[in-house]
Amino acid sequence: MRRWIGLATVIVSTCVMLPGPSAVGAPTAGPRGAKPSGELSIAVEDYYFHPGAPTIGRGDTVTFDFVGDVTHTATDSSGLQLFDSDNVPPGSGPSLSFTYEAAGVYNFVCTPHTGMAGRVSVPIRAAPATGRRHATFTLVWASAAATGEHVYDVQIRPPGSTWSAWRSGVVTRRDTFEPSKAGRYRFRARMRDVGLGESSRWSPASSIEVR
Repeated sequence: MRRWIGLATVIVSTCVMLPGPSAVGAPTAGPRGAKPSGELSIAVEDYYFHPGAPTIGRGDTVTFDFVGDVTHTATDSSGLQLFDSDNVPPGSGPSLSFTYEAAGVYNFVCTPHTGMAGRVSVPIRAAPATGRRHATFTLVWASAAATGEHVYDVQIRPPGSTWSAWRSGVVTRRDTFEPSKAGRYRFRARMRDVGLGESSRWSPASSIEVR
């Protein structure tokens, strides 16, 4: 199921086309990038995105601000078809905002300029950072439960081992883990669309140390 989103709001992925210069995320007086917590501006320049590879939290919103002198797009290229601004002419386009609710790495591009690309990284959270065997650790990979054809996959890398599935195709946003042996455990996650057969890249890993 395609998710090219213009004026729409979705529980798992939110993309809003904001009007005019007074829109949220558009250039305003004062320091550039001065945003409330949980929001980040990415400038669509000629011919690059800035910042081009930010790391944000689950549930944070990214606003693409079209400030260049050439027509550009901000288009999700993860394969999930999350958003597409279409062509935005210089000086006339709205900003585009998108909320990244799940851990993963999400690529984006300007479609008229194939070398103009970036990515947003959203880590999984593992807490507490340290603890004893059989203690309860909490893993959080999304800010909301998955809906539609979206699901979450979570992998684990136990001490001295390789990555393997821990939770596959789940819609819940979190779970607990009780380790049986000491060592360092790593976790990573991604969002997947079962209809499209596509997924984000795996998120940056988070780890716990078990004594």
